[in-house]
Amino acid sequence: AGWWWAADLALYGAVATGALLRRWGRAADAAATGMGSSGRSATALEGSAPVSVLARVRNLEMNQDRIAEGVNRANRDLSKVATRVRLTRRELSPPLRKVEASSLELGEAAAALERKVAQLEVEVEAAQGSMLALHDVTAKQFA
Repeated sequence: AGWWWAADLALYGAVATGALLRRWGRAADAAATGMGSSGRSATALEGSAPVSVLARVRNLEMNQDRIAEGVNRANRDLSKVATRVRLTRRELSPPLRKVEASSLELGEAAAALERKVAQLEVEVEAAQGSMLALHDVTAKQFA
């Protein structure tokens, strides 16, 4: 049971060594490019991965501002479209009511014509029946 502390100590040592190596690598990169911490944060804001916490916060703030601008633009566009829809509906309401009224009138007229056609069909059938009967009578007279 006494060897558990050795595994924990090895883990802590590995984490500390990794942190030191990363820090030395960053320091060597900064010395090679000639930029200090302000150069790194400026580079981070221009598109590479943010290095410092301050650069990350600035990057998040800029992203949030861009998103807020997009939302505001979308809200303005939505408001404009809603206004156009309302005005179009107001402009089209009277003509639509007139079309509805005339279509109702035309529908009533079409129904009246349909009834008239049905009545005329009955009268034509009756007339055809009478003519057929007269034809039969005439045929018997001359036969």
